[in-house]
Amino acid sequence: MGVPAAMRATVRERSSTQRALAELVPCPTVRGRATERRLRRPRWRPREEVETVVTAHRHHATEDARDLELPRTWQTLIPAAPPARGLDVTAAYHPAGSGALVGGDFYDVFETGDAEWVVTLGDVCGKGYDAAVVTALVRGTIRALTERERSPARVLQGLDQVLHHSTDRYCTAALLHVTRDDAGWVLTAAVGGHPFPLLLRGDGAPRPIGGHGPLLGVLDDATFRDESVRLQPGDVVLLYTDGVVEGRRGRELYGEERLQATIRSTERRPDTLVSVVMSSVLEFQDGELHDDVALVALGVPTT
Repeated sequence: MGVPAAMRATVRERSSTQRALAELVPCPTVRGRATERRLRRPRWRPREEVETVVTAHRHHATEDARDLELPRTWQTLIPAAPPARGLDVTAAYHPAGSGALVGGDFYDVFETGDAEWVVTLGDVCGKGYDAAVVTALVRGTIRALTERERSPARVLQGLDQVLHHSTDRYCTAALLHVTRDDAGWVLTAAVGGHPFPLLLRGDGAPRPIGGHGPLLGVLDDATFRDESVRLQPGDVVLLYTDGVVEGRRGRELYGEERLQATIRSTERRPDTLVSVVMSSVLEFQDGELHDDVALVALGVPTT
């Protein structure tokens, strides 16, 4: 049975405080041979300084405990891809390393109307508690903006302004708006500093889609652009974070060519594609990722 996280945090706090006091409170020491004994001269410090150091150590211990619990909490907030009527959607997320430190990768899939869906995937810079807070802000802002705005480019522009006014962190994102009309599904995509979504059609090579835009939260007066494509039965669109292509094994990168080759050799089904790509990235890095990886695939059924 493992030691509860709260108890471990308490032990760390106590040990940290004891070390802090040891630095401040003088202690007699014996030096040299038995016949040569001398005491180290005590160096007293003001009470206020002692209290300041102890308070700082307690603050760090609290932060350690918070970061310890955050990955477990974050795992419960990563959404499962909901069933989308008329579409097949699969998503997956794998943290870097042991998963002890939360990264900024995120995705979301939600319905905005009858036969109308939004799919988003992105990456907030940094790791830990602060990155998690901004990630929650980004996801919430996207959901709020899409209630009244159907253009992915204008949603990203609104998100860019929110980041400018709310935080000094930036993020990347790909945003899809998928809607059904009498002729089938239409996908509109915009990208902000993020790898392009890939359209997989038939046996052809994956094709990047989406209007390109800059990193979110960096430039003044940033502009973004929509690109629309009509989806056909059997089409699959894959979104991925940069942890896929920037995965490292020594000095070698996983890279876009390896991703393209993996896709070409895989059955064009969202669940299969996500599973195979994730397995390939993990295998390339011997099972331990250097950066978080998030994947979302959506497909139009053939029947």
